[in-house]
Amino acid sequence: MLKKILLLVLIIRSIASHNTSASTEPHPSPTKRRYRPLIVKLIAVGISVAFATGCLLWSYEQFRQISAVPRPLANEGKAEIFFDRPDLATYFAAEVDDGPRGSTPSISYVLSTAGTHLDGTHFSLYLTGAARYTEIYPNGEKMETISGCPMSVWTSPKIKITCTKATVPNDRLSLANSSHIPAQLIEGTLPITSAGNAFLQIRTVNEQAFSVTAGKRTYFSLPSIGSARLPKELRKANIGTPGDRPRFVPSDLSLVVTYSNLQPNHRIENIVPSPKPADQLMWVENDTMAIRAYGSIVDILVEERGQQQLFLIALLAGFLASLVPLQIGSAFSLIRKLRDR
Repeated sequence: MLKKILLLVLIIRSIASHNTSASTEPHPSPTKRRYRPLIVKLIAVGISVAFATGCLLWSYEQFRQISAVPRPLANEGKAEIFFDRPDLATYFAAEVDDGPRGSTPSISYVLSTAGTHLDGTHFSLYLTGAARYTEIYPNGEKMETISGCPMSVWTSPKIKITCTKATVPNDRLSLANSSHIPAQLIEGTLPITSAGNAFLQIRTVNEQAFSVTAGKRTYFSLPSIGSARLPKELRKANIGTPGDRPRFVPSDLSLVVTYSNLQPNHRIENIVPSPKPADQLMWVENDTMAIRAYGSIVDILVEERGQQQLFLIALLAGFLASLVPLQIGSAFSLIRKLRDR
């Protein structure tokens, strides 16, 4: 593209400096011979103005694309874990993946608890917003289900789980007055390892991506991972629906949320909370009930390419614009000469 523009500039210069005294016509009229230099100059002025204006518009479009603001992300949602007994110290990790260009977003949960008499411990995982698993294949067909769970949900080790639709309150601390939102519920019995601990991995393929890219910037917003935010004095309280299975939050909760590795060409612009370690989008908390991470990342390569393009376009536009007064001055000189004849 740059070579083509430079070629056009050379053409413009050749037109501007063209000696029109010679004519290809066999017998040009005196009037045509008299006004032909002026016409050529005016054409050169018009072409210079047109290309300078085009370069300015192109530079604005490049700047607009680099600095584009993407559409807002949908409801980030929550993934909340509960048990049917209190006083369970729990490790809960989530690896969030957008997949290739957001085509197959997924979340892999790791759940581990330690304690005594863990046999028969029941877990409940509530998913809302962007944390919800998909129930439809990419071609639009509905997935087959086993115990209500579609093919987008599976566990390791493989255990019997059930998936149902549910509702959860927006505010767990004011159940009587809080509005409820739709949720998906995955539940089952925790498998016990040979060491006597409970360990389970749950993977879901999700309905929507967790990030959006526009220009040089990628915005992401992850679901809140953890459990209900309750004060320590209320963590032994049953927050389940009366008449339903008891539901308790973990007594102690260690959380790890991983999104992706930072590439060498990535620059952190604004991320909350601060990732740990700094070269990964990872968050580790031992004294909180939930982590919700969001922010933006800048692709340095895209940013530098955009700056180079803007510089070249501005340079070319300035060069073309500088030709305009020269051509106008030359045209006025020709007009004065024609008047004097």
